[in-house]
Amino acid sequence: MRRFRCTACGATTTVAPATVLTKRLYLASTMALAFVLLGVRHLAQRAVRVRLSALKTLGDGSSSRWDALLDWLNAVRERRLFPAVRTVPEGWPPWRIAERAATTLAALGPPALTPLEAAAFEGAARAG
Repeated sequence: MRRFRCTACGATTTVAPATVLTKRLYLASTMALAFVLLGVRHLAQRAVRVRLSALKTLGDGSSSRWDALLDWLNAVRERRLFPAVRTVPEGWPPWRIAERAATTLAALGPPALTPLEAAAFEGAARAG
């Protein structure tokens, strides 16, 4: 991603590849992979972050969680992200939301693509 500043007015704009979702700073496919790791493979949020986050330094408040991942899951719950995912029942924990999102996105991937990580990765790119 690149950020540009207007020399006349000082306004900035960020330019990213089309596969990066607006205001998310991550590829849809990366989000899907995070959902698989949390919801299906049952890795801890910290372990998911270590595998996928570009930021390797963790702040004190995020030593055991990944705020971006929780934001994505809330957006899925509210149907602002990946609206193809069925409505999530009230009270579901983050890992259950991730599981539903991961399996839905995998179903959108190419037929018979395995493992689930690859299918969800491709499905998210299509659903973007």
